[in-house]
Amino acid sequence: MENQELRARFQAALAGIVSKFRADSKCLAGLLIGSMSHDLIWEWSDLQVLFVYDDSYKGPRQYWLLEHDAPVLVDIWRRSAFREYLESADVSDYFFCALSKSTLLFAQDPTLNEYIEDIFYIGNRDREVEMLLGFSEAVYYLNKAEKSYSVKKDSTNAQYYLFHIAQAIAWIEVARARLPRSGNSSPRPPGFAPSCSRPFISRCFSRR
Repeated sequence: MENQELRARFQAALAGIVSKFRADSKCLAGLLIGSMSHDLIWEWSDLQVLFVYDDSYKGPRQYWLLEHDAPVLVDIWRRSAFREYLESADVSDYFFCALSKSTLLFAQDPTLNEYIEDIFYIGNRDREVEMLLGFSEAVYYLNKAEKSYSVKKDSTNAQYYLFHIAQAIAWIEVARARLPRSGNSSPRPPGFAPSCSRPFISRCFSRR
């Protein structure tokens, strides 16, 4: 269970950091990324905030700060560089995955707000492609597991492939929910039923 006092301290730190950077007229948008945005935090967590500045910005790319006794990583991008990254990034890139789960704190530029929303939208074709890729991966590793168990009589190697099958099924569910792929090794979308992958995971730990 998350420490609510810690969450409150991080919320205060976030409010303080945002107010300081937002006061700069060159600061166009702010996004909260990392655990504070989409997950639980604990005593070793840090606060990660990304600010988008106009193209005249010439300062440092990153700041490590301390606000309300909370460690804060501030990442600063110029507007053109930020758009260029989003347009060319691989959707499986770790930073892109982090951005896809970010929280937009503010946007002084309405067009930038619309652009951020649009870039993470998953259309029907992308959804179908991702589901097909997940299905193909599940079938591939299922064949590998069956060969290892039935032909090679190697149950240990077969168990190794079962993990990959479970991950591929999770990939399908993520795509079905129109969510970007996560940087985690085992993605789990909201509403994902553990029973879908339990048969594979439980066999990995079975002695039979």
